Amino acid sequence: RNKFLRTPVFHSKENEPLGTGGALKLALDHVKTPKCLIINGDTYVTFNTSFLSAKNNFIVTHKSNPPHRYNAFALVEDNITKFLPVGKGNIINAGVYCFMTDQLRNIVKNHKIRCSLENDILPDIFKTLDVKAVESDGFIDIGVPEDYLKAQSMVIFNA
Repeated sequence: RNKFLRTPVFHSKENEPLGTGGALKLALDHVKTPKCLIINGDTYVTFNTSFLSAKNNFIVTHKSNPPHRYNAFALVEDNITKFLPVGKGNIINAGVYCFMTDQLRNIVKNHKIRCSLENDILPDIFKTLDVKAVESDGFIDIGVPEDYLKAQSMVIFNA
C-alpha cells in the first residue's frame, strides 16, 4: 500500500541497520514538500496539529514527572537549546519532529549514512536552527513491553 489517507507513503529497505539518522537521510530523498514531519514508530503521541501550518521548526515534547528514563530538553522560553542527561530534566522528547525540509537537508548532509537522529543530528539542529517545543496532550513509549500494553488499552478504550 503506497498511500495513507491520500498521503503518499514511501518505504526504504536498509541492507544493514543505519540508525535513526540513516533512516532519516534515506527518507529525505523522497520529501518534496517545504516541511517534513518525522514520527518515531514506537511512540503513541497526541498533540495540537495546528502547529503543522506554522513556519516554525518544532519538536513535540512531553512533561514527565518525575524525570524518567529519557534524555530531556533544555528550554529557553519555548525554544529547545540542547539535550540534557537522563534524569536532569522533565521535558522529554515525544518523538514527533517538524522541520523546514531545506534546512534539515543542509544539516543532515554533513552526517554519515549510519548515525543517530537523537545523538548526532539533533545537537547540530539545536546549534543551527530555532526549534520550538510543542507540548503533547499524551505520550506513551510503546517500545517497551509495559507501555505497549498500556497503549493497547488506550487505543481500544478510545476507539
